[in-house]
Amino acid sequence: MKFVSKKNGGSVLVQIVVYSSIGIAFLTGIISWLSANIRASRNVTERELAFQIAEAGIDYYRWHIAHAPTDYKDGGDTDGPYVHPFINAEGVRVGEFLLLITPPPSGGTMVTVLSEGRVDTNSSAVRKIEAKLAIPSYAKYAMLVDSTVYIAEQTVVEGLLHSNSGIRHDGLSKNLVTSAKFDYIDSAHSGGKEYAVHTHKDPVDPLPPEPLPLRADVFMAGRSLSVPNVDFDSLALELAIIKEKAEQGGFYRGDSGGEGYRVLLTADGTFSLYKVTGVLQAGRRSCKPGEDPAPPRESMWSISTEELIGNFAYPENGLIFLEDDAWVEGVVDGARLTIAVGVFPEAPGQHRNIIVNNSITYGSYDGTDTLGLVAQGDIAIGLHSEDLLRIDSAIIAKNGRLKRFYYTGPKCEPYDVRQSLTVYGSIASKEEIVTSWTDGTGYQNIDVAYDANLLYNPPPFFPLTSNIYETISWEDVTHR
Repeated sequence: MKFVSKKNGGSVLVQIVVYSSIGIAFLTGIISWLSANIRASRNVTERELAFQIAEAGIDYYRWHIAHAPTDYKDGGDTDGPYVHPFINAEGVRVGEFLLLITPPPSGGTMVTVLSEGRVDTNSSAVRKIEAKLAIPSYAKYAMLVDSTVYIAEQTVVEGLLHSNSGIRHDGLSKNLVTSAKFDYIDSAHSGGKEYAVHTHKDPVDPLPPEPLPLRADVFMAGRSLSVPNVDFDSLALELAIIKEKAEQGGFYRGDSGGEGYRVLLTADGTFSLYKVTGVLQAGRRSCKPGEDPAPPRESMWSISTEELIGNFAYPENGLIFLEDDAWVEGVVDGARLTIAVGVFPEAPGQHRNIIVNNSITYGSYDGTDTLGLVAQGDIAIGLHSEDLLRIDSAIIAKNGRLKRFYYTGPKCEPYDVRQSLTVYGSIASKEEIVTSWTDGTGYQNIDVAYDANLLYNPPPFFPLTSNIYETISWEDVTHR
């Protein structure tokens, strides 16, 4: 009798079971891996779609605010979020975007829009984009002049400098210098036409048509000619609007009945208002300006006597409008203010001026504190001005200029020569700016430092250069 061993057969069966198990596990892993990748791919696709939907929300509101510049409630009268369906190219709804709109502060233009994109097929596919939109103001320039400009050797300009006429620049500009003209005749000396942005700092620039050299020692960021003109005439309407807004919800005073007002700004959120009852008089026995004939009241621009009117809280809308000349000084801390002066209807010889003889400073320099000074006439610096004068402000001299008269002679001493003038903010001047003179009188060192916070977050109701919103920042804030 023969016996058949089944040992080998059992071994084969075990191997089949083992390998089958391994194969099944492998296939299961492959299937799981493929499923996970498909889900991940679908999730990536859906998150990308959510991102596109969020972008569509920003684009929608940019279009909306272009047609309704002061509508911060998406066409309604309730607070957000505002929900809009998103329809694809085939006309099928695939998601929605939610908008949260933060309006600008009183008198400002910066709008913050948060758009959240959602996908209907995946509630976890959410993307968020935040954009800031604003209209640029006249404070976009460190120095903007409608007339000719002469920048002396001791002057440093740290922001954009533009003139609608010509610029002779012998100082230093750290940003772009531009002119609306290609060439012009510099009335300060004889000779032919010069380039509209040129320097006499050795070596003197060549005359047209010889090519302009780079001159990085003067124009660190370069210079441009024949750029678009900046409209100063529109400022008349803007000043009238500031007056109207001050009458409605700000602080307004008519003629002082004296020589003008003094406004003393304080860090506690209030200001003191004085009636100026007397000013220094120019005459034979005292210091007398050597140029630019003007009545004594205007030539000295220095207070001799005054009376306190009262102490007032800063107005809610940040506007102070005075129908008289005004001396302004003090500290702006935790406030956004615009101080403007003027009388209407406007007439030559009747313009009102702002005088700064003592420093105006901010409590902080992070954009929290802003001040605008808008004068129908001049922004003037008088005889009795500080030796180290600092003006933290965006300045507009609508029909005049930023100026200090030509104080000369022994009777002007020691006020004829002042050491340094610093303007931190911006200057817009209808006429040529004059703060120093060739005989060494006036301010010896001048520094115009641009406050970048002013570009899209200017002082309340500050004049704007256009009515078109620009996108100033765009950020994916999904994980913020």
